[in-house]
Amino acid sequence: MAYPNEYCGPCNQTPLPTVEAPPVCVGTPCAELYNTQCTTYDGPDIECLNIVSGEVNMNEVITIFSQIFCTCLKPIITGTGNLESVSIVITNPLTSADLFIVEYGTISGGPYNVLTPALETGVYTFDIEGLTCGTTYYIRVKKVCLASGGETIPLGSYSEYSDEIEVETLECV
Repeated sequence: MAYPNEYCGPCNQTPLPTVEAPPVCVGTPCAELYNTQCTTYDGPDIECLNIVSGEVNMNEVITIFSQIFCTCLKPIITGTGNLESVSIVITNPLTSADLFIVEYGTISGGPYNVLTPALETGVYTFDIEGLTCGTTYYIRVKKVCLASGGETIPLGSYSEYSDEIEVETLECV
């Protein structure tokens, strides 16, 4: 389906008639090219992403999904144990400003205590303080995904968890 907008000129405002399926491709793959700014998304509404069938063009849908997939990659973390704290370095695969949720506990796989430190762009260092010396901690991090402009993308807006790391605080003195 197509509709008029600033990019398309005289697009068809009514549903296009059903057409027969193209012939089966032999040898070279078949391709049809469409101007995504002239093609209306007509799938189910995706409310959590504000994608409403018939109200957005496919270019807008692709942009929304690329923001999620391209900016919401799994963080990479490393850690160093101190006396009663652990220093964590979060390496974000991209350079957009991000928020992270840091989870830590003394049992691999949880349960975890949850922290949401405010961090800046790039490589982040964060200390988890008030820990017990001589104890092994298991730590994982997930990224809160942001749309362009810094608004949080709603519902399902987290990256995968980082791989869980094991860090031991120094022995008590």
